[in-house]
Amino acid sequence: MFVIQRFRINMLSKMERMGNGIMLSILVVFAAMYGQSQAPDVRLEERQEFKCDAKAGECSIKGTSTLHDWESDVEEFSIVALRDGDMISAEFNVVVKSIKSGHSGMDKNTYNALNSDAYPEITFTAKDLKIDENKAIVGTGNLSIAGQTKSIPVRFDMACWVEETMTISGEIEIKMTEYGVDPPVALFGTVKTGDDIVFVINTTLQRVKN
Repeated sequence: MFVIQRFRINMLSKMERMGNGIMLSILVVFAAMYGQSQAPDVRLEERQEFKCDAKAGECSIKGTSTLHDWESDVEEFSIVALRDGDMISAEFNVVVKSIKSGHSGMDKNTYNALNSDAYPEITFTAKDLKIDENKAIVGTGNLSIAGQTKSIPVRFDMACWVEETMTISGEIEIKMTEYGVDPPVALFGTVKTGDDIVFVINTTLQRVKN
């Protein structure tokens, strides 16, 4: 009887271990299936929206003239960017009448040349810019000035990248005549600005929390 009872105990112990093993296997399978079903949600969480305005950085326009080089500050601009993994889309807007050189006469000529009443903003939009090793943002986008839109290459250095902010700096070089803009003149036409101008951007974007 003792041998039979011991045999039964051993059998029950083995069956219990087998049952635990089967239950563990079932739990592992369900966990794997659950993890796969949740994968799309993880991807969605990677999408991060960032915004900034003139209070968070600087934007200026530089150029030349027959008299001297010049620079105008952009007092009203905004950037909205959406990061998804190593890709980023962005929209950059400049209010034309916020471009200030410190000389009202030159500003007036600039607004007239850019037809600011009909086209009050300069815009740059891009849908597929690439983040290069968290050091730069590169790609192409569409720049619209005075009703004319051109595809241009861009590169912005990422001076800083932390969880809640993104600091970028870079330049966009263009020719005004490619957008149908006649370079402004001053002093009864005796001073004429050069065709080449450069948008200079240095700003910090803040992550938008939902």
